[in-house]
Amino acid sequence: MSKLTFHDDSGLLGVKIPHCTILFCSFVQQDRIKAKGAVQTFQILDGIFEVFDNIVEKYGMYKYQHVGDWYIVTCPRAARPFDEKFQQEEYPHHYTQGMVHMARELIEATRSFRIDQYALGLKVGVSCGSAAGAVIGSHRAFYCVYGDTVNTAARMCKYAKEGQILCTREFADSIYSLACDYITCESSGELEVKGKGLM
Repeated sequence: MSKLTFHDDSGLLGVKIPHCTILFCSFVQQDRIKAKGAVQTFQILDGIFEVFDNIVEKYGMYKYQHVGDWYIVTCPRAARPFDEKFQQEEYPHHYTQGMVHMARELIEATRSFRIDQYALGLKVGVSCGSAAGAVIGSHRAFYCVYGDTVNTAARMCKYAKEGQILCTREFADSIYSLACDYITCESSGELEVKGKGLM
């Protein structure tokens, strides 16, 4: 972090992130994993997330956190919220492309893991837009990214199908703007999304 700024007079160490990309992913076979008991569940998740960590690092993204079997990734913009110069630069196209390629590799990597002879499946949700980053708490304080972009990425993941990357129209538009022949988007029609209405 190049600079620490306080948000208004609240004492909260946080700042707005003008534009970033957030990815949520979760396993389709959650019940099969959780049925294994605590120790074996942790072993399974540790093995998978170790592979995920390497993939995220390969594409230069930022592992935000994992909660249970949720694995959350952000682009570098969300990882450096207090770097004003970095935040003011034009959003790099390779972040958008990298997030898609990374998501595909996470899905493929998941299929190599098996539970009771069944291959695991992953579903992915992606959203882009503004967010906020802040250091929360005084005891064991942690960095938190929050806002509608984060919530929407989680919703996209919830409604995604196995092996699918479900994204918002805004993220799809950013893909179209790149004119990539090797990345295409397909409309899923309108979905009634909890807390969002029709999307």
